[in-house]
Amino acid sequence: KGGKAAKKGGGKGDADGEPCSNCGTLGASRKCSQCRQTQYCGEECFKEHWKYGGHKKACAVYVLAAAAQAQQDRLCKRAAEAEQCLICLEPPLEPTRLPCGHAF
Repeated sequence: KGGKAAKKGGGKGDADGEPCSNCGTLGASRKCSQCRQTQYCGEECFKEHWKYGGHKKACAVYVLAAAAQAQQDRLCKRAAEAEQCLICLEPPLEPTRLPCGHAF
């Protein structure tokens, strides 16, 4: 099972875009559909990078890191909404307000 480069079509993109993660050509407009972290100028570059360029392993790491970050963001948002300390998740004993208005 491998990722696919998102967005149908092929060929080289325009010279003003991002560099292809495989060949370096500017104008890559297709992103890996799993991690969305690498871009390619076409399906051929994606397949080569997946098989031989190390993206197969890196992609799994990118996806795992994004999932962990999303979970952390959800926990922090929930703690902030419940007026809890973001570290220990307990109510603050003595809330401190900064001159800018932020409190912790």
